[in-house]
Amino acid sequence: MIISCHSAGRSENVLTLQEQWPEKWKSSTYLVVPEKEYKDYKGVWPQIEVHPNLDRCSPIHDWVNNHFGNYDPHVIHADDDSKFSDRFTGAVTAERMNQELDWFAEQLKTGYIYLGMGFRWMSQDRKEIVEWPPGISNFYGVNTVALKSLNFQFSDVVLLQGLHLAICVAKSEYKSRMLYRTVYHQPVVNAPGGCSRYRTGEMYDSTVQEFKNIHGKYISSRKREVKWRGMEGARDIIRIAWRRILKDYPAKKLWRPPGTRFEMEPVELKTKGFDFAAFLDGKEEIT
Repeated sequence: MIISCHSAGRSENVLTLQEQWPEKWKSSTYLVVPEKEYKDYKGVWPQIEVHPNLDRCSPIHDWVNNHFGNYDPHVIHADDDSKFSDRFTGAVTAERMNQELDWFAEQLKTGYIYLGMGFRWMSQDRKEIVEWPPGISNFYGVNTVALKSLNFQFSDVVLLQGLHLAICVAKSEYKSRMLYRTVYHQPVVNAPGGCSRYRTGEMYDSTVQEFKNIHGKYISSRKREVKWRGMEGARDIIRIAWRRILKDYPAKKLWRPPGTRFEMEPVELKTKGFDFAAFLDGKEEIT
């Protein structure tokens, strides 16, 4: 599994990869930055990959899937401004994060194509691991090969690309899981850098309309006052009909690469007067 942490304009404060990041996963973690900012980030992290100065998060996520998916189908997308905590007791250690990243890796291997970590303020009433709904996350693991087979593109929407991913996976009838025992929060959200460089309220409203065009009856919205810097005013807050999606698209599938054989549990076949195992070994014939 490869972990991609994309960043822009925040070379002095990449929170995600600080003291909570586990030693075991450091060599598999890459800081992804614009080519023009490479000098600013040089020395911040041992492994740095540069993208061709893509200016928005959605195409950056597509680039990450295409680039790292050539080396490992399982990729985690992480924002650069996250801290991690137990949903009830506060900050977690690097050892705890190591256990959670191991969980992501194991679950992706079993066939899940989308796994998310819950946002702290949305997690208090959830179980530790939730099968439904997939929800929205800025820290999630994907199977890049499976998403490619679904013709999925983050850049189909301008903002809320993680939510678009969760809905598309759900509508493809694939199972997903959300982790809520460990959650993330973003103490510098809307600070300079990242998507704050270009995000506006008007862009958010247009993204909600994109969701309605793509996902139809499963999306609605309601006007609500927003005070986020750069997005102030009455905005179309998106709402997802998760129960209707589950009814129309039952989550029942896990990913298996095309052409692979399913492993089956051995079954003891009992026959009368015939050694079936010997027959399979070519030592006995049917007469």
